[in-house]
Amino acid sequence: MSKVSVREAALLTGKSRETINAATKSGKLSSTRDGRNRKLIDVSELQRVYPLVKSMEDLKSPSESVRERPTPSDPDVRAEIARLGEKLAASEAMKDHLIEERARERRQLEDEIANLRNHLAKTQEQHGKALLLITDQSQHAERGGDWERSLKALEKRLANHEEQARRERQKSQEADRKLERYKRALHAERNKSLWQKLFG
Repeated sequence: MSKVSVREAALLTGKSRETINAATKSGKLSSTRDGRNRKLIDVSELQRVYPLVKSMEDLKSPSESVRERPTPSDPDVRAEIARLGEKLAASEAMKDHLIEERARERRQLEDEIANLRNHLAKTQEQHGKALLLITDQSQHAERGGDWERSLKALEKRLANHEEQARRERQKSQEADRKLERYKRALHAERNKSLWQKLFG
């Protein structure tokens, strides 16, 4: 079975080159390198992972051969596109991880506060009933104060967490801006004419 480049694999499957590169990088799709260090993928291996929407004959059609004929600058262009694609994927993964982690921490803290509030409410109810029998108001106030201090401490932790979440949102927004720059750079690179690729 013949082998194809990442670009040809994308054409055969209808997937983007970034998707193909990500699959080879994660090990989902096996690949090799040729003498010029270009990534090659066996068609049978490609078909195992993704259904083919085109045949090898489609790749060899005259119009595509002329349009996609390699130029001296193509390896550099492909390498730059691959690099931008990898940065984009890494930034998106980092952003998703940060969002998920912050949401998980906030849920845990909110659950802890809810449990403490519930426990405090029950304790105060019990103390209210006990007032009919217990005359030691100072001891009661001290016990209630312990719970109130615990609640205030947790509320302070929540405030700190919200401040941290705000900083993380700023980081996430910065990551969004970087992603947008990467996307624009990738889009501009893909839309360069053959003349621009040859002579910059």
